[in-house]
Amino acid sequence: MTALRRRPLRMSRGAVRDADVVQELEFGEVRVQLRAGARQRAEDALAALLGDAAGVPAGDVELERRCRVCGAAHGHPLVEYPQTPSGGEWFADAAAAAGFAVAAVSKRHPLGVAIPPARLGDEADDAAFHPLERSALAGVGDEDRARLRAELWAGKEALMRALGHNPVTDPGGIALARDGDGLRIERLGDELPPHARDAALHVIRAEERTAVVAVLARG
Repeated sequence: MTALRRRPLRMSRGAVRDADVVQELEFGEVRVQLRAGARQRAEDALAALLGDAAGVPAGDVELERRCRVCGAAHGHPLVEYPQTPSGGEWFADAAAAAGFAVAAVSKRHPLGVAIPPARLGDEADDAAFHPLERSALAGVGDEDRARLRAELWAGKEALMRALGHNPVTDPGGIALARDGDGLRIERLGDELPPHARDAALHVIRAEERTAVVAVLARG
């Protein structure tokens, strides 16, 4: 798994004030920002990070919630503006919940971001998780079980967002497992393309919140 680098924070032009930035991380060629505040929105956090990365005002960033294949509003957003220095497309995604936002951008790698629901119980375990995952959940204590459940749920959601047009009707066919500070794919299922197996799933833990950034090896 790619080594984690932490960088000094920089002020984003036209963005949320710097005090709202909790942490900035890098996973290889992927830049990630965590923001906290009473009214955090995924779109605002993503525009702030993308504007800073590309050197344009956050207010000029243009995002579109549209699947490139079918036109539906699923998967990561498309970045209409800006372009990368080489004229290519930025890959970007963000998620927000209860005053906590995570945004990620990359010039080379499709990615997806997910934050699990604040209250994620065991009601959907049979449908959402593979038998291997349910076995792992049963093998840990109550407190760690809640964290692991959140990580597995967010890992699958982030992977789906990174892939975009790959509808999954059986999330229980996919098995993830903890791997150091992240997750690895144990079983891919029958509905996902083979290159999904190479995805890196980075788990982010900030205070009491969890998020996962899924990064595909290629576009």
